[in-house]
Amino acid sequence: LSLMRYPLACTFVLMLMSLAQISSIHIPRDLPPLWSRAKLLSTTAAGIASCSALASLAIPPLPDGFAFGGDLKEVLQEVYRPPIVEGSSSPEALALANHLRAQGAKMYGAYWCSHCQNQKMMFGAGASRLIDYVECAQDGYESQRELCREKQVRGYPTWEIKGEMFPGERSLEEIGEISGFMLPSRTTSTVPMMNGR
Repeated sequence: LSLMRYPLACTFVLMLMSLAQISSIHIPRDLPPLWSRAKLLSTTAAGIASCSALASLAIPPLPDGFAFGGDLKEVLQEVYRPPIVEGSSSPEALALANHLRAQGAKMYGAYWCSHCQNQKMMFGAGASRLIDYVECAQDGYESQRELCREKQVRGYPTWEIKGEMFPGERSLEEIGEISGFMLPSRTTSTVPMMNGR
């Protein structure tokens, strides 16, 4: 009896296992005479092995657009989100993020990329939400892996600004220069001293 060929037999064996412990299985009187405790136990063992083999098989990819009570792809595949960005955003970071958004700039990255997280932390929580972030990891939340391939993104983070690609973690000043936005310099204002007064 090959249980790999008979999925119902696999289910039956698992149900039988859950109803009684192997050592105390009661063989029903209406089973054919060839069935014995040894035969039942060996069939149960084969069933467990076959069911284990079935469970280890890879699930084939689902066709695009397949849905069964919602998006089954999301149910079967664990999806990972990037870490939450904490910390406040400076007025300069917010201004730069708004400028990048207006230009249609994008930051390509992956949820597991520490440099991507560092880049977002430079902007702070508020400004990083304004950045058009494209997730490239296949198992990342709202993955756009095909777009990343199309754009030939080779490393993370990669900025797309004015149609050009700029790989690597960059300072806000660098991103500002690349995008044509100059961050206001922070200068300390001095009050002229009045001669001894």
